[in-house]
Amino acid sequence: MQISHNLSAPEARDPEAYQLGRRGIRISADSLLQHLRRFTDGYYEEQDRILSRKLQGVGILTHHGFGILAGLGVFIAALVVDYFIVREFWTWALSNEMGELQQTLRDSVIFKSLQVVFATMAIHYMLSNIGKTGRSLYTVFIFLLTIMMIVGIGTMWATNTLPPGAKLFGVDIHGSADTVNTVLRDLGLPAPDSNAAGSGGLTSEALRSYQTLIWLSALSVLFLIVASVGALALETAIRSFTGLTGGALYDTNSVATRSQELKDELARVRVERDRLKADREGFYKQKIAEFVAAYTAGVLAANFGGNMSQELIDTANKAAIEARSRFEEL
Repeated sequence: MQISHNLSAPEARDPEAYQLGRRGIRISADSLLQHLRRFTDGYYEEQDRILSRKLQGVGILTHHGFGILAGLGVFIAALVVDYFIVREFWTWALSNEMGELQQTLRDSVIFKSLQVVFATMAIHYMLSNIGKTGRSLYTVFIFLLTIMMIVGIGTMWATNTLPPGAKLFGVDIHGSADTVNTVLRDLGLPAPDSNAAGSGGLTSEALRSYQTLIWLSALSVLFLIVASVGALALETAIRSFTGLTGGALYDTNSVATRSQELKDELARVRVERDRLKADREGFYKQKIAEFVAAYTAGVLAANFGGNMSQELIDTANKAAIEARSRFEEL
């Protein structure tokens, strides 16, 4: 059974006592005093150092600081890349037949291109709400899209670099066959029928249309990949920042929750250390009460049959009474 992280719960105040109760182990005054002997000034000083190192150590600060800088760097780079991709598209779409963009449309292109910011932030908000499993699946999806993009761009590059006369799927990519046919017709010679062997084959026009489709698909996929990588990088930066600050009260992700738990634990350790120094006997009385409460909660959670639960609780209470009279042994 998982121990509650609520420090007001008995099982959270003394998890060891809670587990003893769940296992039905009988408590004696000697075992209770032995349990209390570990709560010393040295114990709390060590706990303070460990928790402080986890929250504020040089390694932690370096790790989270690098995560913030790297995440923001990749995020900004992704925005810049996507901005130029979209800007080039809108410039081409709004240009006249001479390839010139009117001055009145330049601001329109800039603002249309800035949609990459909202697209990336939309993906970021989605990733923040789909959980760890959802982010893992989305990362795999982006990886598959990356493979598709590489294959598409590689296909276009390969077809554009084929030598004259080379064929892809039986089609002359560069149209050299059409040039030869024209020369033969000018000489009065019959031109060979390139589609005679297979009239249902792929034509140059069809191949060019496929190339256009591949190019548009690759461009869209590239935009999505870059925006997704930027959103993932921003998520990393925010989690690193949360690790440093502990997050806001409304944060429920694991990083914020763990950071808040460590801070609460550090505060509790310091309060108990000060209490031990100020009032040693009162401190041990409080620890005995916490032990009995946590032990009782464990016994009740185990739900032992018959009168066993009551016997275990009564035995623990008797041990607590005897331990209070033997504080001088601590």
